[in-house]
Amino acid sequence: MLSASKLRPVPERGVSLDPQVNPSSPLVIEARARRRGRRIAPSLRLPALFGLTFALMLATSFYNFQFLGFNFYGWAWVLIAVLSVGRIAIHPRQIAFPVWIWSPWILYVAVWTFAGYEYALQSTSQILCPIIAGIAASTYPFPEVRARILDLWIKRAYYACAVGVALIVIPFSLADIDNSGWATGAISLLFFQAWFLASYFLNGRKTLDLVLYFSAVAVPVIGSNRGPMLAGVVLAICAIIPIRLSTRMLALGAAAAIGLVAFYTPKVQYKMFYSGRGTIQDLRLDNPDLQTNGRTPMWSALQLGMADSPLFGHGGNADRTYLLEKGFPSYLPHNDWLRIQFNYGLVGVFLYAGTMLAQVLHALRKLKFAGSPPLKTLTAAALTCFIPYVVVMYTDNVLIYCQYFTVPMMLLLGAAYSAKLPRGTAVRRSLRPFAAPVSALAPAK
Repeated sequence: MLSASKLRPVPERGVSLDPQVNPSSPLVIEARARRRGRRIAPSLRLPALFGLTFALMLATSFYNFQFLGFNFYGWAWVLIAVLSVGRIAIHPRQIAFPVWIWSPWILYVAVWTFAGYEYALQSTSQILCPIIAGIAASTYPFPEVRARILDLWIKRAYYACAVGVALIVIPFSLADIDNSGWATGAISLLFFQAWFLASYFLNGRKTLDLVLYFSAVAVPVIGSNRGPMLAGVVLAICAIIPIRLSTRMLALGAAAAIGLVAFYTPKVQYKMFYSGRGTIQDLRLDNPDLQTNGRTPMWSALQLGMADSPLFGHGGNADRTYLLEKGFPSYLPHNDWLRIQFNYGLVGVFLYAGTMLAQVLHALRKLKFAGSPPLKTLTAAALTCFIPYVVVMYTDNVLIYCQYFTVPMMLLLGAAYSAKLPRGTAVRRSLRPFAAPVSALAPAK
């Protein structure tokens, strides 16, 4: 006869009985729910707006096609905006986002929509889409368990991205020294860098988070994506994460070392200089050997055009009309700060920069990196995203191609504010058997 000590319970498929496994783990909870054939509680699902954004961010990074005369990546922000507006219309009383901080910028951009330039309404909609998405995200309840679910799905999204990078981006980049690209994807990787770095320092210092972070750092280096590379270095140094000064100084040294090594690799040198060779001192716009991919003439033309209306600018999307009239084949200057200054003047530049600064300071004061580790990670990642955003705006068009970075950033910010709003999470009676172990189903603190 077998002794009782030798009898072991048979685990449910997908559920570990290891005592080291946290019973509140999203994977354990989800597995219990599916095993019992029950409907998963809303608080255990990734909100639809987040799922749509992650899916479109990845899909448009790797593939594009025409639908009804418009590019797929153009439809992406439209779908996000429509879902966001619908969510806000249905749940206006659940908004936790500090709309008042962004209201002056929203009003200013909206007024300049009627300056009379082509596609101004589309440009305004793209600029305001991330803010609307952030407001919509704040209407979803975000207890600790949902923050864990979010972490799980961000990792899943990154794994899917990594497969595409391994099969498409890296082979293409390494095939020839002249091959580079995937700029939109490299910008999206900054979002993942911010999340994994915050998760490492605030959510248990898991080795996996550190490995994922460095893998996201490596891809822009392999692809010679200069703007995202620089933004990644600044992110590592200035991350808005409560860490010790010694740790931050170590990050500074590591980021500087990685940046220097990357700068002197043959591929980056080839991409940076026409001669294929240069030093840090050669990184000057007046250096004729510096490769700017045709951006310098566009920037110079826009700067000349600003003299006509330096304070308030020319109006929404005026830069497009101006550059095309000057004979440039492209109307995208790859410099959002310059674009804002041309369209909205110095008032617009200082208003937008001041709005972002006010937002970060308000979040630091109100959110205070409080709560459980997953909620601290959510706050830190949202605020840290502003660091690379400010940098990459100088080299790319992330302001209007918002689905690649700006929308995910604002979704995190909205979720962080929602997590601080004291409201309960409703649990159906039929869900209690598998939801009971989750302490995070209590009202969010």
